[in-house]
Amino acid sequence: MSNNQYLKTRNYTWSRSGLPQPQDYYQSQFPVLKAGTRLWVSVHCCFHRDTHPSLRINLNSGIFRCFGCGVHGNSIIAFHCQRYDLSFKDAVVALEDRKW
Repeated sequence: MSNNQYLKTRNYTWSRSGLPQPQDYYQSQFPVLKAGTRLWVSVHCCFHRDTHPSLRINLNSGIFRCFGCGVHGNSIIAFHCQRYDLSFKDAVVALEDRKW
């Protein structure tokens, strides 16, 4: 196994293969997204009161950035941590257990 497949954080080892695909995860968070949609999408930001879709999401890599409030990250883990105020480990466990 390569180093990218398994990461260890303080006595907890997890695998990226246990995480959902970014498109599946974001479709569960934003039901307005449809299957087979484009690579980059704009949705109403869940981090602030948004009247115009300002949250841009890459459905392939999981990268996100809000051009209204400035929240950003490079993965669904970062999104889950920020949206639900979780630690990295708690977010990974929730994502692996499909508790989203």
